[in-house]
Amino acid sequence: MIKRYKVLLGILGCVLIFLAGGWAQEKFNRGADLFNQHHLEEGLKRYAPTRMEWLALELDRYNRYSFSSLKSKGFYVSYHDVGARLDVLLNYKHDLAYNKVKDAIRNVRTNILLKAQRYRWDSWVKVRLELHKLPDPNRDYKSSVKELDKNPTEVYEWKGDEEPKLIKSN
Repeated sequence: MIKRYKVLLGILGCVLIFLAGGWAQEKFNRGADLFNQHHLEEGLKRYAPTRMEWLALELDRYNRYSFSSLKSKGFYVSYHDVGARLDVLLNYKHDLAYNKVKDAIRNVRTNILLKAQRYRWDSWVKVRLELHKLPDPNRDYKSSVKELDKNPTEVYEWKGDEEPKLIKSN
């Protein structure tokens, strides 16, 4: 009978040592991660983007209307996260027909909605779309670029799958 207790106590002791070892290893790993996090170079530290940053990165990654499309389509789009909102800049050539600009707006809106629905973020994503007419290459480039930065031709805003609302128009 005493022999059984000694065996049970031995087994119980082994289990406790095993659990204590696992706990200690976990604490050691957590401490090592914190140590490494504070002693790594700035570019090597871990970073988790916000959902809005992630959406902007995803949209830019699969952007069919990047700068390279300017020559063929007459416009290009860029996506930027601004806190709780996604800013979209649609830059178009000065001589592009307005119906093509409207088609581009529809395509951009559809792309954003599809990507947001994929992650089930479509209910809260707020979007601001600014249209910028690119300067005529025959004009003075420096003055026309300054105009471009300051004055979008149109600004639209919407949330989720709502219809875009025209906020500003020149």
